[in-house]
Amino acid sequence: MLSKLAVSLLVTSTIAASAETATPRPECPNIHVFGARHTTATDDYGLAKELVNAIVETHPGATAERIDYPAQGGSTDIFAWSAQTGVRAVTHQVTSFVNRCPDTQIVLVGYSQGAEIIDDAMCGGPDPTVNISSTEPPLSSEIGSHVKAIVWMGNPRHTIGAPFNLGTASASGTRPRSENLSCLPYTDIIQSYCDQGDRVCTDGDSWEVHGSYAAKYTYNALEFVNERLY
Repeated sequence: MLSKLAVSLLVTSTIAASAETATPRPECPNIHVFGARHTTATDDYGLAKELVNAIVETHPGATAERIDYPAQGGSTDIFAWSAQTGVRAVTHQVTSFVNRCPDTQIVLVGYSQGAEIIDDAMCGGPDPTVNISSTEPPLSSEIGSHVKAIVWMGNPRHTIGAPFNLGTASASGTRPRSENLSCLPYTDIIQSYCDQGDRVCTDGDSWEVHGSYAAKYTYNALEFVNERLY
């Protein structure tokens, strides 16, 4: 026969176990996509939306979230503030998610300024136009190892000759990288799309070209991402 103390302990442990079982725990998806929109885009992903949605729809259970940053331009100072805020947001959001869900595969998709902030967060500076001087990537290599694929479209940091470049551009963008600072740790998981005539990622003057990558390259980018996920 159980003593009063034993019964009390049994009841207490049972209640505690029930409470633990009843408390919902956050579920971690196999794949999580971060999308960073272009300058002045008002919706969650801007022109990055088509690829973000395609990845999520292709992989049941995958989730996505936008990088929470201003995505503003209009003047050099405003753009610098927006991009710096964006780099911090990429670093914080990706780090927080990986710490919470270490087994989740991370995909990063950025368009225009959205590509630049992912580039600077993953690969470091300098990026003088946005007042980033350090060559040290804000996102640690340990956190970066959880990122399985990165897609940039119309990246101002596009640098001619980079091994991950795709498209028809024959010149660098408005804020290219130095040759010795080309994001080598992540070369195999990056695709960067830039076409001749784009006024942001190369030396053209066309906004139409700059806005064309989602319609033109989403399928190719999706294939690339799929090859790097399991």
